[in-house]
Amino acid sequence: MSASVTRPEETALFLADRCAELEAENAKQSNLLRWRNANEEPPQEPTVCLVVLGNNAYVDVTTWTKESPWHTGIITHWRPIGPLPGGE
Repeated sequence: MSASVTRPEETALFLADRCAELEAENAKQSNLLRWRNANEEPPQEPTVCLVVLGNNAYVDVTTWTKESPWHTGIITHWRPIGPLPGGE
């Protein structure tokens, strides 16, 4: 859609469309960054994430692998944080 609009009707339609696009992107990002129960929804692939350890007593950053203790009760919740600065 062109960012150049001249009539009020075009401006209103452009703004309504842009608002809908931004709301959809916001909902997508909110879902990606939500906290997940580690027992119900463990990561499906290696993921850099925040984890809650031991009954919400401690938060740490880790990279999940298949050897991570997800089902031992040590990790109760997690959420992805995306790539770290510098690509590490």
